[in-house]
Amino acid sequence: MATPYLQIRVDEVPSTQDFAKSRLEELPLLVVAQRQTAGRGRSGAEWTTAPRALATSIAFHVDPDESRPLSLVAGVAAARTKSAFGLKWPNDLMIDDSKVGGILVERADAVVVIGMGLNLDVDHIAFASLRKFDGRVERALTAAEVAQIAGRAGRHMNDGSFGTTSNVGPLDPAIAEAVENHRFPKLRHINWR
Repeated sequence: MATPYLQIRVDEVPSTQDFAKSRLEELPLLVVAQRQTAGRGRSGAEWTTAPRALATSIAFHVDPDESRPLSLVAGVAAARTKSAFGLKWPNDLMIDDSKVGGILVERADAVVVIGMGLNLDVDHIAFASLRKFDGRVERALTAAEVAQIAGRAGRHMNDGSFGTTSNVGPLDPAIAEAVENHRFPKLRHINWR
């Protein structure tokens, strides 16, 4: 069973860490912001939110005797959400040799706040899988779905590129051609969830 939590989305806050901690009540609280004006990293280092980035923090209560290495747990959990992510100890999220995000864990008594900044300004999309679970079955991504994801590269500011990681193998040339030329089969039906 999933843990119930509250979520607050804001355009801008000084710090998602401070915002989450100051509003924490009973349930864990997730704060998502497009911009921070006074973000911080490890050891109080300044953290500047890039123009196309995501800043998020989750605050929750723990047993005061909790002794697990929460920085490591948070880093491994974040890296496992996307198989292309690597973790550079102690808190950097990496894709290949590029830092794309960071994690900050702060604890005061029985309150933990785990923050993550993630740079969404990417010029290359590397597919770590070409399959998805659609709610019923696992299946291959369609050309249109590949295009939707690949289209995030560059975000209309740069020419982006896309490909696959070595464990996936090469992209089907027909899919690559469809994506590059924006040619997809017509939709016959739409499922709304």
